[in-house]
Amino acid sequence: MIGIFISLAIFFIVLCVYLYHIIFKEEPHEKITKTATSIMFFSTAIVSVVLTDNYTSTALFLCAGLFLSIFGDFFLIKKIKIKRSFIIGVGFFFAAQVCYIISFSLLVPISWLDILLFIGIEGSALLIYKLMGFDAKNLKIPLLLYSSVLSFMAVKAVSLVFARPYGIYHGITVAMGALLFLFSDCILAHSILTGGRTLRARLINLVSYYLGQILIAFSIYLIFMNY
Repeated sequence: MIGIFISLAIFFIVLCVYLYHIIFKEEPHEKITKTATSIMFFSTAIVSVVLTDNYTSTALFLCAGLFLSIFGDFFLIKKIKIKRSFIIGVGFFFAAQVCYIISFSLLVPISWLDILLFIGIEGSALLIYKLMGFDAKNLKIPLLLYSSVLSFMAVKAVSLVFARPYGIYHGITVAMGALLFLFSDCILAHSILTGGRTLRARLINLVSYYLGQILIAFSIYLIFMNY
């Protein structure tokens, strides 16, 4: 148990360092600080797997999703001088969401209710997009595909709260992580579509995103606790 708390402590320390640079430095070294923070949520998942000897497909797919997210974070750094780096980053996150969906679906099979909830959420998002007059231009297809897989991931995560395959705390942790992830991407999408991103919006986006990811990582440990 000590190992997992050490890992969590290191994660929050690294996250605070990253946020400090965002708030007080004009030139945050995101290639180092952001990547280090992302590596730490993946490391927490690995520590959870090793400590609990949980090498199930459910845990490994979560680890795969967290690992892919590291690259997604890296390619979304503005200073990365790579052609179409944003699209590449979204592609990595798309693959990460697919891994999460597979992991959650192994615990609770996809149901008609999941599909109906997904249609409702995605339909509402598209309606808001239309009513607000947003224009994603050449990003329409990538953002539509990504929003679809993200919405379905959130639906499957919430289904764990009711099915409780590994207890109520595991379900709540996964659902909170997924919903925070969804919320952070909504903030990011709004910034992209409106062409403006304030410091407050950026901080909300980053904090909710990293809290979401660390909760998903920590949920692997809660599978072992099973309560």
